[in-house]
Amino acid sequence: MSENIGAVPSSAPARPAVPDRLEDLEVAESTVHDLALRYLWLHGSATLTALNQTLKLSFAVLETVYHQFRQQHLIEVNGMMGDDYSFKLSAGGQARAEARASAGRYVGPAPVSLAQYNRVVMAQTASPALDRESLRDALGDLVVPDGLLDALGPALVARQPLLLYGGVGSGKTSIAQRIPRIFRDTVVIPYAVEVAGNVVSVFDPAIHKPVAEADDSLDPRWVVCERPCVTVGGELTAAMLELRRD
Repeated sequence: MSENIGAVPSSAPARPAVPDRLEDLEVAESTVHDLALRYLWLHGSATLTALNQTLKLSFAVLETVYHQFRQQHLIEVNGMMGDDYSFKLSAGGQARAEARASAGRYVGPAPVSLAQYNRVVMAQTASPALDRESLRDALGDLVVPDGLLDALGPALVARQPLLLYGGVGSGKTSIAQRIPRIFRDTVVIPYAVEVAGNVVSVFDPAIHKPVAEADDSLDPRWVVCERPCVTVGGELTAAMLELRRD
């Protein structure tokens, strides 16, 4: 195996900036309205700060939604809480929220568009700087021969599906669990994605491990995480490779 068979990208992938206009969210305006209405329907009242913390939308966007709701007579203003508005649903807003709640119960961070999700995922394609020593470090708590390192290295750099096979107890699972150690970068994961008008949750605390990283320019609908790894296992025998009548 070559002593340097990979390279780190010349620059970190671009991360989504905070949208300051409703149209910059790249999702349907009705989706944003539905989230705000459901929040009010569930909590009885809201402030822009509370919506900001739950929906992960900027105050500029939320102020636009607030004024739209007022023009449509969907909310009533309770008063001011410091520099913030306190408001609740009007009778018309209550009816609208109940009707929209039947179409979906999701109340949480606003989704990103599927197109934006695809762009960001492609920009975050992993290209680890990998050589024999860095791979040996990743598997440092295992006894692994150089021949196996030479086989793993090109396979990992190719970024293609990798099949680890061998007898029971040969260390397949142990190796698979340590391979993610070669990735030392972080990625951004959206809380949710809008697909054909539906909100699909993506962020899973069981899989995605957030990283404390101060970046006020990052769209808060995205979370900075360690590069995720999902491990599954199964049994493959020679008989399974034969044709069988179903």
